Amino acid sequence: RAELAVISGGAGNRLADCTLRNAGGYACRVSGFSNGLERCQILSPGDGGVALRGGNRRDLVAAHNYVVDCDIRGFSRWSWTYQPGVLLEPESVGLRVAHNLIREAPHTAILFGRVNDCLIEFNRIHDVCRWSSDAGAIYVGRDWAARGNRVRYNFIHDVDSSFEGFGTHGIYLDDCQSGVEVSGNVLYRIGDAGVLMGGGRDNRIENNIMAGCGTGIAADARGAGWMFQSGGSRKLWEDLQKYPYREAVWSNAYPACAAIPASWEAVTNGLWLRPQGNTFVRNVGFQ
Repeated sequence: RAELAVISGGAGNRLADCTLRNAGGYACRVSGFSNGLERCQILSPGDGGVALRGGNRRDLVAAHNYVVDCDIRGFSRWSWTYQPGVLLEPESVGLRVAHNLIREAPHTAILFGRVNDCLIEFNRIHDVCRWSSDAGAIYVGRDWAARGNRVRYNFIHDVDSSFEGFGTHGIYLDDCQSGVEVSGNVLYRIGDAGVLMGGGRDNRIENNIMAGCGTGIAADARGAGWMFQSGGSRKLWEDLQKYPYREAVWSNAYPACAAIPASWEAVTNGLWLRPQGNTFVRNVGFQ
């Protein structure tokens, strides 16, 4: 009725070549350091597939927990949204999701937020977001502090939905998400945007192939628009103040983040709510 496997704390624990079928909640939860799953089949959990967490965010200490070479499908059987194939839980650092096949679900395949230095690479994702809208196969949002995350070399294809609303996208950087590298991905037959960048800063979108998508990239300046009017932009800045982003450990790792003023008045008097510092280069697309 709940999780089928839990790795709680410890280090160097590995769950390999297992089948986790028909969990009531998540199939597996992993914390600690250098713990993870390899070559497992995860079939039809009621909620998500694997929930990873670990590390120390204030000091940017990486956990090195992982999900690698797994086949994850039919998840979100009971809870149809925000229960992804792989969840990178908030306040984590240095998690890896690589070489997995993630498919056949009503909503997001990989969901992360409020994490740093995580790596999502070489995954194949298809037939997700089938019963939802305003959704992305890989989704992150609403955190100026979530820097150093890389989404690279993934093959994301056949992502679409009949639901009306704000569409289904390949890689979704929502509500001013900043500091993400999106590189070397192949985005094919995506119902709406291959990449949606909702007003964030310092994102690198480079060397991707976007084919047969509704559009290649969709971008806007919502941080200075409706998010500012609703108070969402101020909350982004307030959340950033919880972390030592102007001190040595953070400023050395993320100099563009360290440049954001510690005064809300300075933020609003400058261009900090605008989508500055983004690059969209060396991408190729057709149809």
